[in-house]
Amino acid sequence: MIQSLLNIPESYRITIGILTLLFSFILGFVVIRENGRPSKTIAWLLVVVLFPVLGFLLYLQFGLNYRKRKMYRFKKTVDIERYHKIIDDEYFKFEGREWFHIPEVKDNIRLAKLLLKGSKSLFTHHNLVTVLYDGPATYDAIFADIEAAENFVHVQYYIFEDGEVAERFLNLFERKIKQGVKIRLLYDAVGSWSLSSNYKTRLSKIGVEHHEFMPVRFAALGNRVNYRNHRKIVIVDRKIGFTGGINVADKYITGNHLGKWRDTFIRLEGNSVNGLSFLFLSDWLFATKEDLLERRNFHVSDRKGGCSVQIVGSGPDSDYAGVMQQYGTMINSAKKYVYIANPYLIPGEVLLDAILTTAMSGVEVRILLPGNSDFQLVRWSANSYLEELLEAGVRIFRYSKGFLHAKVLVCDDQVTSIGTANMDIRSFELNFEVNALVYDAKTAKEVRNRFLEDCVNSVEIDLARFKQRPFSQKLMESFSRLVSPLL
Repeated sequence: MIQSLLNIPESYRITIGILTLLFSFILGFVVIRENGRPSKTIAWLLVVVLFPVLGFLLYLQFGLNYRKRKMYRFKKTVDIERYHKIIDDEYFKFEGREWFHIPEVKDNIRLAKLLLKGSKSLFTHHNLVTVLYDGPATYDAIFADIEAAENFVHVQYYIFEDGEVAERFLNLFERKIKQGVKIRLLYDAVGSWSLSSNYKTRLSKIGVEHHEFMPVRFAALGNRVNYRNHRKIVIVDRKIGFTGGINVADKYITGNHLGKWRDTFIRLEGNSVNGLSFLFLSDWLFATKEDLLERRNFHVSDRKGGCSVQIVGSGPDSDYAGVMQQYGTMINSAKKYVYIANPYLIPGEVLLDAILTTAMSGVEVRILLPGNSDFQLVRWSANSYLEELLEAGVRIFRYSKGFLHAKVLVCDDQVTSIGTANMDIRSFELNFEVNALVYDAKTAKEVRNRFLEDCVNSVEIDLARFKQRPFSQKLMESFSRLVSPLL
């Protein structure tokens, strides 16, 4: 092949070179015109310049924001102004509410108002909160509440795959449908690409309304494809809601080659469930064109408990990077400690600076990461940040009792975040995510204690030993960090 290329007349080689250069220039101009983050733009420019044809194909599949544009157009056609008007009114009346003087709320008013304004996250009080720390406990709680459902059940997952857990859902769905309960199921087309056609046929046969979220071609290329719905939401009769990091897969019960999966889910009762309902029904509308965003699908509850909760939704159709703003504000506002558990740490410049600044100001910062990884490139990229974090005084632990998949952040025995969002660019800008933000001392102390227990079952990274890792590994980490905006 090389000999054949050498035999091409020089005039042709010059023409091909000029055309390739012109092609790279045009595509580079398109990339720049997207007005994305500089780090992401530079990464794509590097790919395009080095591999013009391949870079063009990759950019069409993974980089171009044509779906994002479509989402913005769609969003403008949907009548959700009433819901947003309620939230806008709450923003200006917030200081006059009865819960304003609760210490956990008053001390974090900047966070609460930021999410009201930027993410349209309704602030609710008198919620009952239960934190669940593994797959078996989570599934048992979900199945018990579905068993008691009287009107409808809404279920949404990123990964919904065949197995024992999926069969339990199917059998329970069938029983409830016979009792007159409406079941709606939404699953991401890429995350659930392995869900069998046989299972989908059985869902249809028993009467479950089920739909894929944003089908794509070549789904089997993997689950790192742009604009995926990473949310996990279960809603029962408008009164009970769940969210967190656990998908529908047997590995959350039996484990897999990575070990036992350590994850966290949260169960909510109260008006906070309306936030989950709004996100589910918005996603349902996008996937099916069926508009269920009417008042009867929301609920005004009695006082269930004493917890204040905001449901933080974020996605490529959001005006702001809500989850990144949430994480950054929590970290910057911490006075005593901030504990972070997350399986994917690619914070980017903004959050990295927040963590470094907070740690160097004397606040105790701990980060809990998996001891092993299901994505080697992501692990290398995360490692590239660890040395400067350790030098700033951050204590970093690798969980050794299985695979850590929880997405938890807790600060100062006051505020706790439990949800679906990883600490990476994909969750901040590309995926549809949801976090439950709880303003409650009891919940924060419980989650803090569990975090410290997980640290006992972990290995703390020593800075001196970490610096001694092989040069080849450092090189891979540097390369992975360079392309991390594309991960």
